[in-house]
Amino acid sequence: MKMLDAIIERIKKKDKNNYFDDEETCKELAIIKYFHYWKLNWCGCGTPYKAVETVGKFLRCLEARGLEDRREELEKAFGAKSIYENDLLLCLAYTMDAAGLTEHGSSIAWAWLTQAGEDFLYAINEAIKNDTLDF
Repeated sequence: MKMLDAIIERIKKKDKNNYFDDEETCKELAIIKYFHYWKLNWCGCGTPYKAVETVGKFLRCLEARGLEDRREELEKAFGAKSIYENDLLLCLAYTMDAAGLTEHGSSIAWAWLTQAGEDFLYAINEAIKNDTLDF
């Protein structure tokens, strides 16, 4: 819980709008909703948790640093060895970059997670582990 509290405090320091309900008991879901609605500007219709699961899979792939490791992770998760082999992965990479969840140098294919991206991924992983990723 300490990590989740630290993430909420980090968000509150950066963003002065109060997106968090102090009565919220599921902190990982509150963090996920913040990123989903306010950073990605996504709506809540359909099955938003499925989109969040996919973002989590993508961000986990970006944690792989070496060329072969990243290719292996992308292929295992999405059936493509590079984001350039899948137009939707490329769109997802641009979306993550625009939301400030990743940064990149000369190629978006080699993006890395920002602190915000790490925080979002941590919350996603916690929600999956605790079976609370459902909104």
